[in-house]
Amino acid sequence: MTMPCRTCGAPLRGFEVIADGGGAIHFTPTAAVLKKLEIDATFDGTGPRWLCRYLDGYPCFDCETVDLAVVDVRLLLECEGKEFPQSDWTCPACACPCLGPRPLESDGAAGRLLAFLKHKYGAPLDGRLCPSCGRVYLSLHPDDSVARKELAERFPASGPCPSCRRGRRRVTRLDAPYCGYVALREPSHDGKEGRRVAGLLVAVCDSCGEASTHPEPPGRAFQ
Repeated sequence: MTMPCRTCGAPLRGFEVIADGGGAIHFTPTAAVLKKLEIDATFDGTGPRWLCRYLDGYPCFDCETVDLAVVDVRLLLECEGKEFPQSDWTCPACACPCLGPRPLESDGAAGRLLAFLKHKYGAPLDGRLCPSCGRVYLSLHPDDSVARKELAERFPASGPCPSCRRGRRRVTRLDAPYCGYVALREPSHDGKEGRRVAGLLVAVCDSCGEASTHPEPPGRAFQ
């Protein structure tokens, strides 16, 4: 599957979004969904009705951007679309009202997706889902003032926020607790994990909390 770059329009190839220590990133299932799965004798954890919630990343290395999207938005909405709250936020790519926010996690260990602050310490990021194109947009919780303060104190400003134009963006790594930093990888094949393509950085606004994902510069580790 390909997706156009929102900046230059180039067709982008999708890669799996997986923590370096193992564990793919996906929307956390609700308690209601898990309860249904417990009594469903036909449930298959490797089947499309489960895997539809996982994220792929579509990097444009020319524009230094990465769009995140669920594997199969239509199937995800069919399976548990009613579990996603309504949002007043619209998708920048197709102007469709989004759903969410909902927490994200790694299947390698329990714990929410984080903007890295320091070892074993991070700011939780939730995801909003576009029901039209399947893109996923990350943000801090609106009331998480501690995360905003920590980001501002620990990371230098990297320019104004394009969403609110009030705050400053702070760049750090995307982190999955106990599983390591999150990266883009080639699709797995024959049970073998694919080649690591790039680490994922996240630029988080210290005011509105909106976050965008970016590829780690090739050949240069983020500090």
